[in-house]
Amino acid sequence: MNPFVILAVYFGVAIYAATSSVIVITGEAERPWFWWSALLPLAASHWVAGFLATWPGGRLAALSCGAISGATTVMAIGVAASAAHYVGQWVPRQAAVLILVAASLAGLFGLALATRFARPRR
Repeated sequence: MNPFVILAVYFGVAIYAATSSVIVITGEAERPWFWWSALLPLAASHWVAGFLATWPGGRLAALSCGAISGATTVMAIGVAASAAHYVGQWVPRQAAVLILVAASLAGLFGLALATRFARPRR
């Protein structure tokens, strides 16, 4: 199977799980911005993994791949938030916190996978 597809599915599931957990948590939180900022490590991992998966080499390609990967990250979080609103709250708050932590750690693992997949091309 294509490594790009593996990373896309992996990060898609992680981003959906984390975003839906944040939606559950922010429904009762005093500072919802804090919980939304908890998505930043996962978003950064998604952005860098997407950059590594698409960058063929070269300076101009680096700029365009970085911009495309960043836009894809923002769009993925937006789609995940929209889907999570549609599905509704499906976990208790304590489980949502654990899912958010697990998804952030999964993002680091996905970044390591992207690094491993990108290494043979260079």
